[in-house]
Amino acid sequence: MKTVRTAIREQRPVDGALVALHAELRNASRQVNAVGVNLNQLVRHANAYNEVPESVAWLAAYCFQVVRRAEAVIVELGRRLP
Repeated sequence: MKTVRTAIREQRPVDGALVALHAELRNASRQVNAVGVNLNQLVRHANAYNEVPESVAWLAAYCFQVVRRAEAVIVELGRRLP
């Protein structure tokens, strides 16, 4: 993200694609953080009550989705940055 911010600050992007990818990566980062917080709460519940809530599977699948999208954005950023 630091590399992207530097490129944006130096106004290297010819089009707005780099700025849009940076925003998408920031959004994905926030989503991963939120999922991590929720996942920690669910694991704490599972340990305390010796049961795994149904939402764990959904949350894990969502987390993988967000991470896969973030990886795709990072690959695209790598293509656009020198």
